[in-house]
Amino acid sequence: MAVIGATDNIDPRCRRQSLNPTLNCRVVRTQGGLVCEVQTTKSSGVVGQRLRQVVESLSATREYAETRHQRAQIDHTIEYLTEGDVEEFLPADCVEPVLEHRENLWRNLVLMHEIIGHGSGTYNTAKYGKTEDPVSALGALGGALEEQRADLTALVFVDDPKLIEIGAVKDADAAALFRKLTYDVTRNDLL
Repeated sequence: MAVIGATDNIDPRCRRQSLNPTLNCRVVRTQGGLVCEVQTTKSSGVVGQRLRQVVESLSATREYAETRHQRAQIDHTIEYLTEGDVEEFLPADCVEPVLEHRENLWRNLVLMHEIIGHGSGTYNTAKYGKTEDPVSALGALGGALEEQRADLTALVFVDDPKLIEIGAVKDADAAALFRKLTYDVTRNDLL
């Protein structure tokens, strides 16, 4: 795992060239050097195509929103996917810390999702049988529910002291930062 709180994993070229990454960008190499490319509906290729499909679906659902607040949420999501305005979803005071640590944060969250989330426990074979599992028993929703279970399990353990013991985070301050950043990123995802 990458160590939260350590800055030596950041590509020094990014720091030196003062790139201004956002939560929805990727760093690409151009003839002029490294630049941040914001991923929106205007992006070429499969990313832009998929985001345009999402915006089209969201636009179609707008008429079914029951409240002004729901319509505003749909409109903000469409604007974010179209324009890439991060601060609509994550308060300005939370953006810089998340951006500064985003690579290590994301790497740790993914590893915790995979290792702790999917690897946590076994199912009761008396209830499901030896050839069946809860995911297949739930049918079409089984996979989605399993992914959510893995996410939530990882989030429960995000500030576990064992992460310091195994070296995933360097100390208690870094663990507190990891917890706060995880909260901010999760809140952003929920919006």
